[in-house]
Amino acid sequence: MKTPAPLSQRKRFSIMAAVSVFLLILIVPAKHASFTSHAGDEVSTDTALDDTTFVQSSLPDSAITSDNRPVDRAGYEDGYTSGSNDAALRQHRGTYDEQNPYPSAQRDAYVQGYRQGYRHGQTFGGEHPATEARRDGRSIEDLVRESDQKLNASK
Repeated sequence: MKTPAPLSQRKRFSIMAAVSVFLLILIVPAKHASFTSHAGDEVSTDTALDDTTFVQSSLPDSAITSDNRPVDRAGYEDGYTSGSNDAALRQHRGTYDEQNPYPSAQRDAYVQGYRQGYRHGQTFGGEHPATEARRDGRSIEDLVRESDQKLNASK
């Protein structure tokens, strides 16, 4: 049995070049066909990323569950919570959000209550800075009671 003669450098290069050209001849039209079939679609990648109609703004908990509180009280309590948290954690308006689910006629009452509650909450949070949340011995009932007292005192 006779062993084949080794290929010269030039023949190896010629074979590799021929295989590469052959693959390019197959791949380029396939890619071109793929791009043209996607270009006919109505949604392109650029407009899909720019379309934000599916994004909804965040709403307070009152929008998720039924809220039986009066509008101004709901605004005050939501604002108080945000204000005290921001001040205690030293975040300037970190959770400030006046958005609300109420109809147009009631939104102003909510916003006014929210702003007043936020100011009072800021005062309270500044007086009671957070060191560690687990060390706060007050219950939810205590916080609600404090909120009620501050709301009644402001009227």
